[in-house]
Amino acid sequence: MKKVVFLAALVLSGLCAVAQSYKVAYVNFEVIIGNHPELKSIQSQIQTEEKQYQTRIQQMVAEYQQKGAELQQAAQSGVVGEATLKDMQRQVVSLEQRIQQLQQDAEQDLMNKQEALLSPLNAKVMAAVKVVAAEKNYDYVLNQNINGSTVIVYAKKPKEDNITLDVMRKLAIPISATLQAEYDSL
Repeated sequence: MKKVVFLAALVLSGLCAVAQSYKVAYVNFEVIIGNHPELKSIQSQIQTEEKQYQTRIQQMVAEYQQKGAELQQAAQSGVVGEATLKDMQRQVVSLEQRIQQLQQDAEQDLMNKQEALLSPLNAKVMAAVKVVAAEKNYDYVLNQNINGSTVIVYAKKPKEDNITLDVMRKLAIPISATLQAEYDSL
C-alpha cells in the first residue's frame, strides 16, 4: 500500500511539475475595449450613421402610409379606374419592399462599419497583449470573455505547442496541403 501511495505521489508531483512549466495569464478583451477612450468616438460615429438611416426609414414609412391611405381612399371612392388602382397598389408594394431592403442594408452597413472601426482598436489591444506577455515571460495568454468562453490570444511557441495536426493524423483525418502550409507558417 505504501508503494502505491508513493507511486501516486510521484506521478502527481511529476504532473504538477509539467503543469508548472508553462506560465499562463488571462485577459478580458471586452473589459479593455469597453473602457478604451477610443470606443466613445467609435460608438458616436455608429450612432450618427444609425440616426441617418432611421430618419430615411421614417420618411419612407410616412410616404408609405400616405400612399396607402390614398390607395384606400381611391378604392373606396370608385372614381379612379382599375388601371390606376393597380398602378397605385404597385407603388405601395414597391415602397414597402424598398423600406425592407433599406432596413436590411442599414443593418448590414452598420455591422460592417462597426467592424471596420473596431478592427484597429482590436489590433492595438492585441499588440499590447503581446508586448505585456513577452515582458512578463508568459507562454500563453487566454481571453476570457464575460460569457465564459476562453480563447488563446497569445502563444510564445505556437508551432511547438499546437497538436492539431498530430491529433488529425492519429484519427487518420487527411490533412490538405493548404492546412499543412497554414500550420507550417505559425
